[in-house]
Amino acid sequence: MDVEQRLNRLERQNQRLKKGMLAMLLAGISLLVMGQAAPLKIHRQLATQQLSITTKEGRPVLFIVEVAQV
Repeated sequence: MDVEQRLNRLERQNQRLKKGMLAMLLAGISLLVMGQAAPLKIHRQLATQQLSITTKEGRPVLFIVEVAQV
């Protein structure tokens, strides 16, 4: 195998690696875009026994407790 054949083989290999890396980059970007485009899930009902809303400091702003009916 002479130098010219080795160089041609190396250039083909380099082109394949470049195309493969470009394909992986495009696939990664498309996955990120599709992940961001997911529709928001809206829940119409919330069931809980108590609800507490607090500030960033941890001070309660709203506290609701379920009252049992007898």
